[in-house]
Amino acid sequence: LAVVLAALSEMRCLAVVAFIAAFMAPVQAANITVTPTTSKGFTIIDITGTFTDDDEKTFNDIVRRIAERDKISVVLSSPGGSAFAVGIGETIRNAGMTTLVPADAECFSVCAFIWLAGNPRLRGPHAHIGFHGIYYGQTNQEVGVMDGVIGAYLANIGFGYDAIVWMLSAKPLALHFLTPESARQYGI
Repeated sequence: LAVVLAALSEMRCLAVVAFIAAFMAPVQAANITVTPTTSKGFTIIDITGTFTDDDEKTFNDIVRRIAERDKISVVLSSPGGSAFAVGIGETIRNAGMTTLVPADAECFSVCAFIWLAGNPRLRGPHAHIGFHGIYYGQTNQEVGVMDGVIGAYLANIGFGYDAIVWMLSAKPLALHFLTPESARQYGI
């Protein structure tokens, strides 16, 4: 009986996974492009679009081919996407790369967390940077465990409790926008 119940349970799980997969639209990875070294010796990596789980690997593959990693500027413009892409920020921080959200661009959710890793991090005029807690896109339900992962990442790149709570406390489909006042208050 136990074997039959286990098989039925496994079949139900497989059926649910198949059902969900059948109705999920494929998500296109972010567009990551490289501009050859500028006259000042900097390489520009431009990231636009929605982040997916695979973008960290793509980014790291690109970075491995660049000799002077501390002379990389990462330009970001994205509505967000998979929280797992935050590993891009770890690569940025460890290599000492610069991040930039250009003038009039938007950088929300995981994009904003990645931007925070830059040293320095730059923001063009009228750039919009927004933070929120992590949630499942299909259900809009919060994912507390992923908030913990992002909180650890933010602490690792130098942010204190107040800043982490502020960044992650915006509810799904809401944003805390970075302003000059919030940047000063939370050391951003």
